Amino acid sequence: VSTQSTGEMVKRSADLLLEESFIDTVKRIYNELKEKSADFVCSAKLNELLDLLGLDERLAPAVKYVQDKLCPDTDVLESSSPVEALQAYGIVWNEIWETLKSWSHDKLCTTKLQDLLDILGFPDALDGAVEMAQNTICGILSVEKRSAEVDFLLESSFIETIKRIYNQLKEYGTDFVCGAKIHELLDLLGVDDRLDSAVKYVQDKLCAEQEALMMRNAQSEALEAYGIIWSEIWETLKS
Repeated sequence: VSTQSTGEMVKRSADLLLEESFIDTVKRIYNELKEKSADFVCSAKLNELLDLLGLDERLAPAVKYVQDKLCPDTDVLESSSPVEALQAYGIVWNEIWETLKSWSHDKLCTTKLQDLLDILGFPDALDGAVEMAQNTICGILSVEKRSAEVDFLLESSFIETIKRIYNQLKEYGTDFVCGAKIHELLDLLGVDDRLDSAVKYVQDKLCAEQEALMMRNAQSEALEAYGIIWSEIWETLKS
């Protein structure tokens, strides 16, 4: 899983869960206020209800929306529509999501819910939203972590296979290996066509080393031959 695709997955999850988390929070506020008398809820000021619920002003539109639902016949100067309440809640949800998303996998996924609420400074009324975000992000990060582990094992296995092929082919000598066709080397090694690229890679490495060695030998021989001429010139002029 690439970083980009993981980031897109996280964003899509956040957008999909926003409404679900909002509905869950509204239901919770609704159930809590419904336990109080209708006279109290319908006559209470918004800040009184926020204090009662242990919520701050960020959730005022959601509380106002629930109050309007519980008190449909009450004359109110201001009301809160579902859209307005959802938009306001979206700010709270985004804060929860972005904060948790910035944490490491181990920190986020091993921290208890109550500790998360304390660290984030959120009231218990938001434990459903925080838990939803925690579980979702941990699920995504776990997929990413497993993918990274698989990639690491793949690379380790590839290196191990290359070493094994290299050591086997080296025993046959570069003259044979460099002149052989790939299917001949595959038969010799007892592997099928799926590993032809790996075998070709090793063949190229061995033959490049042989070519480099031959080039170094040729350079050395040329230098030695030139040394004889140079010595002859030097000694003649020196005399």
